[in-house]
Amino acid sequence: MINQKQNILFLAIILFVSIYILAPFYQNPWFPQTADGEYYSARLGNFYSSLQHGSVPPRLAPTFYSGMGYPVFNFNYPIPNIFGSIFILFGSTVQYAIKATIIISYIAGGIGIYFLFKDVFKNSLASLVGSLFYLTAPYQMHDIFHRATTGEIMMFGLLPFVLMTLKKRANNQINPGIAALIYAIYFLTHNLYSLLFLPLIISFVWVHYGLDTFKKNAKPILIGLFISMFFWIPALAEMKYTVLSTARINHDYPTELLSLRRTLKIPGTYIPKTTPPTLDSDQPGLAQLFVLVISI
Repeated sequence: MINQKQNILFLAIILFVSIYILAPFYQNPWFPQTADGEYYSARLGNFYSSLQHGSVPPRLAPTFYSGMGYPVFNFNYPIPNIFGSIFILFGSTVQYAIKATIIISYIAGGIGIYFLFKDVFKNSLASLVGSLFYLTAPYQMHDIFHRATTGEIMMFGLLPFVLMTLKKRANNQINPGIAALIYAIYFLTHNLYSLLFLPLIISFVWVHYGLDTFKKNAKPILIGLFISMFFWIPALAEMKYTVLSTARINHDYPTELLSLRRTLKIPGTYIPKTTPPTLDSDQPGLAQLFVLVISI
């Protein structure tokens, strides 16, 4: 009974902190000014328009390039657009659909990481602290308020549930079909992050659950991959028609790596016109680095 009350209290704290941080998204009718928010709004609007015209799955953004169309959805992860389209279907505007996607994903991440840490460390207070660190990490703030990149925000919201699903499926606590669906959603939420997160997932599972967990999840993972092939096969097959492999940005990645000085630097401030000042940083954050060091 005490643990249940404690859980309710800690979840209420997580919810309060999340709502407080996300205030600019529900206090104003307009969408906050961000670096990428307009692009994601345009993509979502075109994605829903393609669905209305019977294009399933959507491949072409019909209004891009002055109405000539552009096959952005061959390469742009579909799950954020599918999720946002549900809100539009029930009468929401594109802007409110993007807001809802960000808000729900962010809150889900905070709650998910709380239950994940509680399962691993068996300590509710430590799990609450871990959740608050997760929610307030400078990179999360950067993603939400500077970029509004729905795919990455959804990925941070989904990651804790993927890790919990791996353990639950290994212990036969979740239906294999549901597990396969969760893994498919993971592979379709952000194509780059789904690959970048794999070493983290493997390391986490190896340390806390054991590598046998992957053996017991092999079939659901393969089914999840198979479901996601409607996106991955065209994306990989048609990549040769893009400039991705020759674009200069792919050869400048060393300049994007954080130096030790930048890593330890206190994040700066981003002051948009329509929202309060917020963090403008892709740095891990001093508090997060401190926790990482003392945990080794």
